[in-house]
Amino acid sequence: VGKRAGFILVMTALLFLLMRGARPELRFSSVLGAVALACAPLALHDVITALTFLIQDPLSLPDAQNVVMSNPAAWLVKDTETSVAGALLHGLDFFDLWSCALIAIGVNVVAKAKGLVPWLASYGLQFALVGFSTLGPAIQGK
Repeated sequence: VGKRAGFILVMTALLFLLMRGARPELRFSSVLGAVALACAPLALHDVITALTFLIQDPLSLPDAQNVVMSNPAAWLVKDTETSVAGALLHGLDFFDLWSCALIAIGVNVVAKAKGLVPWLASYGLQFALVGFSTLGPAIQGK
């Protein structure tokens, strides 16, 4: 929950600062609402994960960090904790990419704009977070 809330706040602040120059009438609360609503697919992902843990024993799962099967790492059975390739492929998660698109669309709607800035910011932050997630496996040397 903290990770999701942090992502929402960082994304909101970044987009508000980037869009405020071109749209001085833009309000932080409007951007926050658009970003929070656009993160609904991430909440759906979390619900599916929780239901999976209720139905199945977590110890019987091949990768407890990747139970929803919504990314190439799950399809190719790559370990996301020790493999750099697995961590990178995990970053191409359907729900994350879906939320990034909804964030860009929502911010463009509330800002009454049609720019690329929300697209670049949402996907840019997502891929930066994916890059940071590969540091652990990269440091381990796998």
